Amino acid sequence: MKNRIIHHTIVNILDPIYEKIFVDNNYANRINKGSIAALKKFDTFKRKISKNGILVPYAFNNNMVKGYILKADIRKFFDSIEQKRLIEILKRKIRDEKVIWLIIKILKNFDNKKVGMPLGNMTSQFFANVYLNDLDYFVKHRLKMKYYIRYVDDFVILHENKEKLEECKDKINKYLKHLKLELHPDKSKIFSIYKGVDFLGFKIFYFYKLVRKRNVSYFNRKLDEFIEKYKTNEITKEKFMESVRGWFAYIMWGDTYKLRKNILRNISRSIKLCFFLFFTLLFFTNPSNFSTLHFHIFSAL
Repeated sequence: MKNRIIHHTIVNILDPIYEKIFVDNNYANRINKGSIAALKKFDTFKRKISKNGILVPYAFNNNMVKGYILKADIRKFFDSIEQKRLIEILKRKIRDEKVIWLIIKILKNFDNKKVGMPLGNMTSQFFANVYLNDLDYFVKHRLKMKYYIRYVDDFVILHENKEKLEECKDKINKYLKHLKLELHPDKSKIFSIYKGVDFLGFKIFYFYKLVRKRNVSYFNRKLDEFIEKYKTNEITKEKFMESVRGWFAYIMWGDTYKLRKNILRNISRSIKLCFFLFFTLLFFTNPSNFSTLHFHIFSAL
């Protein structure tokens, strides 16, 4: 608990300073940003580079629109961050030696290593944005890529020209050496928009988004576990609903009618009617209304 307070305190000190210099295209762990906002921005960018869906020559169907996407992933990002380099970057803006000392203490608590940060800590997520802020500026201002979105160490660049993206990929990889990082060779590739790209849990095409199969398989396994635990009173009704509600809130941003229908069918085999009513209403409700819906229905169960 004390550690969490310290992490929150540091972020509260640093956030007003860095929020002024973070580029708009950085979507992770920021107020009024997040994965849903990043997906919406992706939709805007794909329309712009394809000029609202102009088809490639000799297209076989209406989904074969013009344009390309560089989908990139930084190899072993959190394990590769140089703590000394991070401190040097922080010192550009932070003059208070006590704050720097406290940050160093937090970093040293990570197995007393000189390289790497733990996953999940609030400060680690914030420091990731600080560490890659130079990359954001490089892509936006040096390479002049307007249609760029970064979410932690995962980023995409959209462009109408494939050769331009190949050039960008090469320059970014060279630039990352300056930060002691590199692109993942197997996860950093250029795709035609119409072939789709994996980003933030979805396989995104021009006209639709599908939840990645791996994510669906994982959730189905977890759902079976939660149903069994609920039936044996290992978890409460509140815990069960909260878990499924969170999943629905995300997948509703894709084209997931059949998926949600199958999930409801699975749940309906194992739970009572009022429970099923909750999820049925959830199925047909706009994601932005989830919090209000949850409060009113749950209080009536």
